[in-house]
Amino acid sequence: MSLRPLLAGFVGALLLAGLATVPAQADSGASERKHKLSVTFPHTMVRGQAAGLRVVERPIRRHRLLKVYYRPSTGGAWHLAAKERETKRGKARIRFALPATGSYTVRLAMARYRISKHRHVKLRQVYGSVKVVPTRVPVVMAHRGGGAEAPENTMAAFTHAIAVGAPTVETDVHETSDGHLILMHDSTLARTTNAEAYGIANTPVWQLRWDQIQQVQVDVGPGASQPVPQLSDLLALLQQNPGTRLLVEAKDPGSGQPDLYQKMLDAMNAAGIDSSRSGRAAIESFDVDGLKSFAIAHPGLNVSPIMQKRMTAPRYYTWAGSITLESRYATASQIALLHAGGLAVNVWTLDTAAQLAAAADAGADAVITDLPSTALATFR
Repeated sequence: MSLRPLLAGFVGALLLAGLATVPAQADSGASERKHKLSVTFPHTMVRGQAAGLRVVERPIRRHRLLKVYYRPSTGGAWHLAAKERETKRGKARIRFALPATGSYTVRLAMARYRISKHRHVKLRQVYGSVKVVPTRVPVVMAHRGGGAEAPENTMAAFTHAIAVGAPTVETDVHETSDGHLILMHDSTLARTTNAEAYGIANTPVWQLRWDQIQQVQVDVGPGASQPVPQLSDLLALLQQNPGTRLLVEAKDPGSGQPDLYQKMLDAMNAAGIDSSRSGRAAIESFDVDGLKSFAIAHPGLNVSPIMQKRMTAPRYYTWAGSITLESRYATASQIALLHAGGLAVNVWTLDTAAQLAAAADAGADAVITDLPSTALATFR
């Protein structure tokens, strides 16, 4: 037998072997490249209501087990929300709900499966951001006009709060020695203004004249310093914005300003700002007994005592339209008890998305916040 036929046979065998192996490799790569997993996430969900996550797998891999996990967007452990198997057409619709208002990261995990005869692919994961909003959105009240977004209790703050869409502005009222109602939280000017330069920083506000207060500027809060406004300035702004409501606190009504409630009510009446239960304004105060007496003397007046305790007998507050409740006491059971007594609940002061979400989930009717923009974004 000659050498030439043997050599030709050997080369032919090599070519056949090459033709047998190369297409198999190409087919395996093609299978991997062609595989697609499309997922439709519900970007917004309502708390307590399940949403559907739709999955389509191509090529079809029947009855693969799919699991949906979630965790807060800020991090933490993953929790299983739901699991489902694909249909014979490579599709799945998984119903799942998330536990509380807030932002979550949602992960879809698919059980491992074969792409080709000799190759396995581990879990495929798809991530999506889901925002959960409360079933009932509480009213956002801009605390001191939103003192973390503009100088507190100034016209700049109230104007900003209205501009970003806060439905209600909250403020504080003191009376000067000459009868002017000014918007100021503290009993002195020390913390919020540059009054130290004028030697009046530690003098009680009700012992100062209006012309003395006009000298100072509010410098607490972001933005340029602002003058101290009067209640009449805010009421004029509300006249121009009839959709905005007002929650106004009488500060220290028994300390040198005994007629504060009446003067506040007179000012609102003169401006045409209705403070009845069906109106757009309410008076609040820590002075529960004094506020009660004033409310009983003015039937139908919308008042809200400020409470820093757990309440057990809402029937004793029928003279009020609402309770302004400190956040640490604003549990779901406490709010439900107050609701059963016919009282709305305003929760103060909430300045993080988690606090705002928790109050909404507990059933708060309104949230009082220094960050109205954050609150509005949390519930939007």
